[in-house]
Amino acid sequence: MLAPVRVPIAGGARVSTDDPILELLAAVPPFDRCGRPELEQVAQRTSIVEEPVGAVLMAQGETGDEMAIIIEGKVAIVRNDSVIAERGPGEVIGEMALLSGMPRTATVIVLAPTRLLLIRRADFDVLMAEMPSFRSQVLESLARRARDL
Repeated sequence: MLAPVRVPIAGGARVSTDDPILELLAAVPPFDRCGRPELEQVAQRTSIVEEPVGAVLMAQGETGDEMAIIIEGKVAIVRNDSVIAERGPGEVIGEMALLSGMPRTATVIVLAPTRLLLIRRADFDVLMAEMPSFRSQVLESLARRARDL
C-alpha cells in the first residue's frame, strides 16, 4: 500500500463553549474526568476542521503536534502499510504522541468526509501549564491508558 501524500491539517474555526462540544470532550479521555470549568477552557482552545477522503491527518514517525476527537466521519489507522484499526465519532486520535512527545506510531488516513475537534500542542501546553487540575486529570488518564495497554 502506497502512503498518500501528507497534507497538514488545515486551521479551523475556534469553537465556543457549546454544550455539544463540552459533551463530546467530557466523553473521551483525557478529558473525561475534567469538570465543566476545565472543559470550557479546553473548548476555547480547540478548532473544528473538516478533512476530505484520502487526507493523511497524521503520519507514522512524525512528531505529534496535535490530537483530535472525531466529531463525524471515519479514519483508518495504518502501521507499516497495514490497516490495524478504524476510528469513528467520539474517538480520539493522536493523543499518545502529543502527550509523550514521541514520534507517531501510525498513520491516520481519512476514509469518509470527517469533522474533527483539533487541539494543537501550543494550546495543550498552555492548558497543562495554567490549570493544575487539568494537568492532574490528563496524567491520571494517561496512566490508566498505559495500564490498559
